[in-house]
Amino acid sequence: MDKVTHRVETFKDLVWWLLRETVQEMTERLAQVLAGLDEELHKDPEERKQRKGWESIGKRERSIQSVFGLEVGFARRGYRRVRPDGQVEYRWPLDELLGLAPEERFCPLVQQMAVGLAAQSSFREAAAFLQEYLQVPVSHQQVHRWVQAAGARREAEERERVAAVFERGEVPASEGQGAAVVVFEGDGMNVHLQREQAKRAELKLGVMHEGWVAESPAKRRFRLAKKVAWAGFLPAEDFWQRGVLRFHERYDVGKVGRVVVNGDGADWVKAARAHFDGAEVYLDPYHRNEALRRGLGFAPGLLERAQAAIIEGNLGTLRQVLVEALAQAPGDEHVQRVRDLRRYLG
Repeated sequence: MDKVTHRVETFKDLVWWLLRETVQEMTERLAQVLAGLDEELHKDPEERKQRKGWESIGKRERSIQSVFGLEVGFARRGYRRVRPDGQVEYRWPLDELLGLAPEERFCPLVQQMAVGLAAQSSFREAAAFLQEYLQVPVSHQQVHRWVQAAGARREAEERERVAAVFERGEVPASEGQGAAVVVFEGDGMNVHLQREQAKRAELKLGVMHEGWVAESPAKRRFRLAKKVAWAGFLPAEDFWQRGVLRFHERYDVGKVGRVVVNGDGADWVKAARAHFDGAEVYLDPYHRNEALRRGLGFAPGLLERAQAAIIEGNLGTLRQVLVEALAQAPGDEHVQRVRDLRRYLG
């Protein structure tokens, strides 16, 4: 107990001391377990078959950093062979069993935590949290690389799921749910690119849900019911294929009453009609009103009439308002804005 009291001044100090002591014991125990696993692999009949044609190079040391200062060094057996093209390749059965990537210094648990943190904050903030609270000496550049790698794996999985359905004709497993209405909302966000030929790209965002439900008795806060989201720098066809896949994985089409698509009027949003039979495509109120103000802002009276016509669903009146707006436009710029509005609403 003496070695504790002279190091501890607060409860936090006591917790950290106990963690360090525990981690030291874990490090020693983990090294023993890893040595045992490597020995079992060496004797395993199936692993022996896989080693056919490989030359043993003996054991090599490796060190893996985990949380709370846990850093374990261990030796594992390695093998090499020369491929027909003359290239030398290596394999480490224990690394393969544990899912350890070549040259990686941090354990998969640290990587998982880093990616999760980076999804909620910046790379620098994620790295700072890992360093301060989990005692992981990692840089924000490393967190960035892990996020990129995780994204690449997820994208590969997503492309494989889509290919299975739309290229190989496999029927996706479905939950078989029904719904009175399923809503798809699509929007785009322009993102500046670094170290790419193109300077900007549009990130398409999609959300599938069943409407809005109140989060409180006072109904001041709402959330989307049964929300599923996806996104990507994708052409319209690829984007909606991923939406269709999510739709069929959840719903029995025969049990869905309506499919509604809300968006900003972009062509890629309207393309949803080609992917969902009978889909009703609407401009969302925000983008619709912004377009009306941009096109008819020079004539407040016409703007009010256009808004009322849309609310009432009176397309004839709306067309008449746009004709009058062309006649009243004070200049070529305003004429062009009205024409753009007419195409947008069409």
